[in-house]
Amino acid sequence: MSKSELLGDSLVQEILSLEGIQHMKKLATGEWAGVQKFLFTYGLMVGLDMFGYRTRFCYPTEAEALDALLQWDGRGDPDGPWIKEKGSDKDGNAVDRPNPNRKREMIPLDPTEAMIDAGAQRLVHCHEDSKWPDDWSPLEVIAAKNEAERVWRSMWLVAIKEMKE
Repeated sequence: MSKSELLGDSLVQEILSLEGIQHMKKLATGEWAGVQKFLFTYGLMVGLDMFGYRTRFCYPTEAEALDALLQWDGRGDPDGPWIKEKGSDKDGNAVDRPNPNRKREMIPLDPTEAMIDAGAQRLVHCHEDSKWPDDWSPLEVIAAKNEAERVWRSMWLVAIKEMKE
C-alpha cells in the first residue's frame, strides 16, 4: 500500500488542491487525474498522488483540458487538441511525445493585436491582482507592446533560419 493510499483520497485531494490541481477525478484505471495551470498551457495531470504525477497532457486552454478530463476514462490517449505528453508511462519509461492526431495550425507571420497584447502583459509580469493596462503608464504599455512584437519577429527570424538549415 502506498503512502498516498494510507492517507486516504480526501486528504490527498486536499493536498493536491493546495498545489494548484483542480477538477480532480478518479479514472477507471484507479489513477487520480486533474487539471493544473502552467505558464503557457493547462496540464491534464495523470497518476496524481501527494508526491507528484506520472504524466501530463498539455492543452492550449483550461476548457479543453477539463473537457478531456471529464470524457476520458484513463485508457489510451485523452481526446482533444493536446499538444504534448510529458512524464512516464505505466512501466516508468520516459515519455515526451507530440499528439499524433493534432492538426498543425498555421501561425501568422505578423502578430495580431491580441498576440502583442498577451506578450506585452508577460513582459511586464502581470499578476492576478493587477489590471492590464490600467496599472501601467501609457508609455510602459507602448514600450511593452513594441518589445513583444520585436520578440515575436526575432523568433520568426530564427525559425526561418533553422528551416533553411
